[in-house]
Amino acid sequence: MIKQIVLLVLCSFLMLLSAYGQDTQKKLKEWTQMYQLTETQQIKLNQLLELEQENLLELQSVRASNLKLYEQKQRNLIFQTQQGLKSMLNASQLLIFNQQEKAVKDAKKQQYQQLKAAGASKEELSKLLEEMKQ
Repeated sequence: MIKQIVLLVLCSFLMLLSAYGQDTQKKLKEWTQMYQLTETQQIKLNQLLELEQENLLELQSVRASNLKLYEQKQRNLIFQTQQGLKSMLNASQLLIFNQQEKAVKDAKKQQYQQLKAAGASKEELSKLLEEMKQ
């Protein structure tokens, strides 16, 4: 019975790890195309994304015990990854990055206004505001 539980937990962990690996490769491919990254930039970005995924995996233990802390740390990790990406871009790539960033902020602002007009709770609005800071 214990062996089955251990095997189940191990399989779950491996599936989660595989999903994160696919996410890393998907982001790498998307961002490479979007920003026309050089080979050197791709290598650096891959390292950055792998580190992000390792840190997100480590955070999974916090998720069950403190969801608010987990969400805060997750946003911080994503922000750090974005800043790492931003630091490796050249001037023309930064223009694209800034345009994308503005589009995301505008979409979040519109979402906030729609939620507010629909009578969303203060908690929902506060959560969205916190996300908008990133």
